[in-house]
Amino acid sequence: MIGFVHVNKTGGTTFKFILRNSFGLRHCDLQSKLPRHPVTEADLRFAGKIFPFGLKSVAGHGLIDPRHHLSGPHDYVTFLRDPLARAASHYQHLLRARHRYQKTYSFEEFLEDTRLHNLQVKTIAGSEDLDKAWHELEKHYHFVGLTERFDESLRLLQALGPYPLDLRYQRLHVAQDNTAKREVLDNPEKRALLTEQNALDMELYQYVQKKVYPDQLRKASGVPPPPMAFRRPGPLRSYRYKLNRAYHQAVYRTLVKLRRRAESCRCKSNRF
Repeated sequence: MIGFVHVNKTGGTTFKFILRNSFGLRHCDLQSKLPRHPVTEADLRFAGKIFPFGLKSVAGHGLIDPRHHLSGPHDYVTFLRDPLARAASHYQHLLRARHRYQKTYSFEEFLEDTRLHNLQVKTIAGSEDLDKAWHELEKHYHFVGLTERFDESLRLLQALGPYPLDLRYQRLHVAQDNTAKREVLDNPEKRALLTEQNALDMELYQYVQKKVYPDQLRKASGVPPPPMAFRRPGPLRSYRYKLNRAYHQAVYRTLVKLRRRAESCRCKSNRF
């Protein structure tokens, strides 16, 4: 089973498009019983009951330090991105989300939210433990892609991965206006602050660039190159994608909400 560990603003939504197109009702965007908590083995078993044909891939922001929370085996996959570009894009995304609800959001507020510091290391290791993140990626991840080399990464995963993928894709959740992002990256003081608060991510990214990704290229050197990844502007939603999305919305998410409601009632009853 492919376990896609999705770090915010690394191209993960686009990659999930590929997984849905490839596996249809055998892919699940996992959600935990407790909102904003890592997904657990119980969450995976619950999804397995809802998707009766068996799962070939799971994904989600809740896959945090997944080997600690989920039993194997899983072919863990992730994409990493230049930490400054990722953080600036994340700030821009949150800024626009607040503006849609007519709320203010400043760069200072973004910096003060320690949950967003070194997010790539935290997602892989479960904490700001750089050594653990290195070890996990080196020893236990089947594949680590680079957002800046997205198409090449897809072809590399196709060569090394356990299942064939439909590599046609559309870029999703891409900003049409990068003014806020550029304003941060072009400002030396703001850039320095981002660098300071993502220092561990910088080291992890450099390690992947210099060691992990080149090792993957060498492993794939004797494998015939798969077809190119196709980026298309128009609709590419296959019947698999449409079935997956409809089933998620009508069945899986509905049952997750009921499960969360039952858990909330249980917790309240235990207080008295």
